[in-house]
Amino acid sequence: MMHIYRYLRLLCWTTPILIWSAIRLFGLVICLSPGFVRFVWYYHVTADRKPIHFARESCRQTLDVYSIKQHTDQSPALAAAAPVVIFYTGGAWMMGYKMWGALLARALNAAGIVVVIPDMRNYPWASVPSMGNDTDKSLAWTLDNISSYGGDPAKVVVVGQSAGGHVACTVLLRRANRPFLSEEEKSDTESCASSESTEYASLCSNWSPTDIKGFIFLSAPLSLDAMDHTFGRYGFDKHLVDRMFGGDRENYDPHRILSSLQQNGHQSTLNLPPIRIYHGSLDQTVPTVCSETFYAMLQNVVVDRTQISYTCYEGWSHTDAILEGPMDADHRFHKDIFHAIQEWTNDSPNLIWSDDDPRNKHRLCPHFLVCAARFCNPF
Repeated sequence: MMHIYRYLRLLCWTTPILIWSAIRLFGLVICLSPGFVRFVWYYHVTADRKPIHFARESCRQTLDVYSIKQHTDQSPALAAAAPVVIFYTGGAWMMGYKMWGALLARALNAAGIVVVIPDMRNYPWASVPSMGNDTDKSLAWTLDNISSYGGDPAKVVVVGQSAGGHVACTVLLRRANRPFLSEEEKSDTESCASSESTEYASLCSNWSPTDIKGFIFLSAPLSLDAMDHTFGRYGFDKHLVDRMFGGDRENYDPHRILSSLQQNGHQSTLNLPPIRIYHGSLDQTVPTVCSETFYAMLQNVVVDRTQISYTCYEGWSHTDAILEGPMDADHRFHKDIFHAIQEWTNDSPNLIWSDDDPRNKHRLCPHFLVCAARFCNPF
């Protein structure tokens, strides 16, 4: 009987919701089509972009490196090393793609910042634990290799949006939790090189949270309990969510991980880099309570509260900061990333944000079409 109920729910509830969301998404794309044409041209033609494999288990394990264009005969490796942003895109764990971060790369490149945008396997081809492994491996690859592309591995900042922010945050916290693992769990990590299915396989590489100058999370589901209403509204029942999280949802919930660290008395020795959290007040996909709840817990766990902050963008939706805003020449979020990098890397003299740069000054899409896109946006 339960199987019949699930199929009926899928047919009569989930499918119509997904179709309606797809129609609205199609409307958004049509409205922003003038901007998307320039977006695609930048991605495929004008950007100094290099696609690279960071692992070989899947064709999705690639990343794009957006280098700073050189104005001399020097190679990127010989030029002055620039700060680096690693950006993990959203996509509901099912439709994320590295290309979605091209607008962020375009804006930050103009300010003298190298940008790395990794891809990762998506559901149903992989579950969240495997996505975490991909995130960990791409981060380790960047720290080991970015100096060959003009970036400074000692000045790396990680930015994660939506589902990408959730996975990146989970990887950060699980790695910060590594010193507190049991001996059995630590022995599991030693064999992870030969087993992708190991729970702590993402701890194989040897980077630590202190190797990162700071983490920035945008509209990320940092508390999965607060996402239950959203999952239900989009027709995702408990069984689908459990499969998406590999049957291990609790161990991939950032808020629960923090709560566990606090209950076990580890907060006094928890070593995390600075963290900034941003969220749109009109986000209908990931409620602001996800960020607010996580931020409140983070204040109780970290040693130095001045190293964490939470900012709510009034009037912005789930995608405004990375899509509609930049299309309308509103680079508020990109500027916030820029100022955070200046603060965390002490690189103020070498970084310049220019509002007169054509990449920041001009709209990619007429304002009235951006407004129409916001009306169609299903997120």
